[in-house]
Amino acid sequence: MKTTTIFSLLIIFCLKIQAQTVIEGSVLDAQGKFGDAIVTVTAKGTSIVLAFAETDTKGDYRLEVNSQSDSLTITAAGMSIGQQVKVVANRSQRLNFRVKEKVLQLKEVKVHAKKIRQNGDTLNYSVGAYQQQDDRTIGDVLKRMPGIEVSDNGCIKFNGKSISKFYVEDMDLLQGRYGLATGNINAKDVGLVQVLENHQPVKALQGRTPTDDVAINLKLRNAAKGTVAVNTMLGGGGQQSGGWGFGMRSLSDGQNPIGRNPLWTAEVVGMYFAKRRQNITLYKGNNIGDDVSQELTSHYSGINAVELVAFAPLGVVTPSGSGLPQKRTFDNQSHIVSMNHLEKIGKQSELTLNMSYLHASIRQEGVSEADRFYSSNQRLLSSESLIFVTHMNNLSTNLRYNRNGENGFIANVLKLDGEWNNDNVQSQLTSDLTGVAPINYGDNRVYQYFHRPSLTVSNTMNLIQNYGKRTLDLHFSVGYAQRPNTLMVGVDSLLPQTSVHYNQELKSRNIAGDFHTNFTFHLGLFSIDYGVFANANLHGIKTDLSGFTNLMANGTQNHTSQSVLNDLWYNTYELSLNQQYKFEQAGCVSPLPAL
Repeated sequence: MKTTTIFSLLIIFCLKIQAQTVIEGSVLDAQGKFGDAIVTVTAKGTSIVLAFAETDTKGDYRLEVNSQSDSLTITAAGMSIGQQVKVVANRSQRLNFRVKEKVLQLKEVKVHAKKIRQNGDTLNYSVGAYQQQDDRTIGDVLKRMPGIEVSDNGCIKFNGKSISKFYVEDMDLLQGRYGLATGNINAKDVGLVQVLENHQPVKALQGRTPTDDVAINLKLRNAAKGTVAVNTMLGGGGQQSGGWGFGMRSLSDGQNPIGRNPLWTAEVVGMYFAKRRQNITLYKGNNIGDDVSQELTSHYSGINAVELVAFAPLGVVTPSGSGLPQKRTFDNQSHIVSMNHLEKIGKQSELTLNMSYLHASIRQEGVSEADRFYSSNQRLLSSESLIFVTHMNNLSTNLRYNRNGENGFIANVLKLDGEWNNDNVQSQLTSDLTGVAPINYGDNRVYQYFHRPSLTVSNTMNLIQNYGKRTLDLHFSVGYAQRPNTLMVGVDSLLPQTSVHYNQELKSRNIAGDFHTNFTFHLGLFSIDYGVFANANLHGIKTDLSGFTNLMANGTQNHTSQSVLNDLWYNTYELSLNQQYKFEQAGCVSPLPAL
């Protein structure tokens, strides 16, 4: 009984051993080199994989399979060899593959990366995860990234806090006018948008002076680096109302220019971003209501410059706003030209030149009507119409040298800003009294012309140097500003054949200098700071008023050619010593924004 049982078990065991098939071999190319491959086995005529194995470092493989099929299909496949198929008998054997190199063309490859990755104080936004088909510039994509806000004037905020720096490939090319980047860099050329929290741009202060500032850095795709990119756009059209004409029409031709001009818009943008050099040069212009000057708005100052204010409290009366969106009421001809170039000098130094020019002619028209009831049968009807045209010519130049090292920092910024602007206003007032004794008061015409040029020049230097655990911060800036303005007003009086003309000249000047220094001892999280602050501000205002009449003792008016002159200087000086004791700790890393 025992002998029979043991004998039966041995037969079953032998049958199982006999039913298991072992196939082994190698996958080599014609030169005897091995490559990565996967070898699979299926029963002949089926697609069910019974076993599979990967080749090892020598190109060898081993398969063990249990199958009742008479024949097996063995397939060797790899990215560089395609597929090699052999049909063999279902028995243990050695099967070698000699393959030929073959390029496998993939129909489509999709790489799914995380939308946001955090690395310390840096948040990395994947541009591809937020980009949509109609996005043209990186500014379009920024508006959809969680935590990032872009206002109408181009200012960028992260979690409600305005950014303090904007970099492209870790370089600050635009010095605060980053609307030139967000409005012109192609979205497809940017791979990552990095948000740098607790950002300290001065390397010499990193680890010494904590900050909660936020910066943004654009990481470009490799294809966009070291190549010149030129984008152009040209558009045109017509307006339904009015006839055809070209250019801004004269104020005195008696015709309404609104709706008469053909519409046009044009832009040419050239960009170059390399490891040691960056450049953005562009022209933009239109008369379709787009305010291209917003791209020239500076949203931060690289280093603290002297504050210059050339006081000029003059202006003209302009039409009140309509409450409609600006694009619907902005009758303009605007042109901007901007050149921005950054050159790296060595490993730590940069030289940046930013130049921008704006020319714009903007026209506004408005009508105001009033109906006043004096009594049950008397009403005063009045109407005032205004035509306002302003011409702007603004030139801004910024030359900056910057050396940012771990032990020392130095920056010097030379700025020159000039404006040649003027305003021209024509208005007409009519009044009629109706009722039992109607009166026509006639027309009262007023002409205003305001010439308002300005000039500002300043230089700012900042030096930071470490001496062991001590830091010296030296800041000096000086500047000059002036505004020689002239306001002329002509009034055709309500009385027949009577008119008067007034003229006011005002020249405002401001000379300012600012010096402060701090010497800081760093003791871990504690710091002791001693400083000296000195400031000088010199303001001068000179006015000349002419065209007014003097009232004589007998009640008659005497027109005088004498002018009313004022010459005023007022100066302020400030000197202070200060000391501070601080306990500072770097802010915590903000959590990831909600997706």
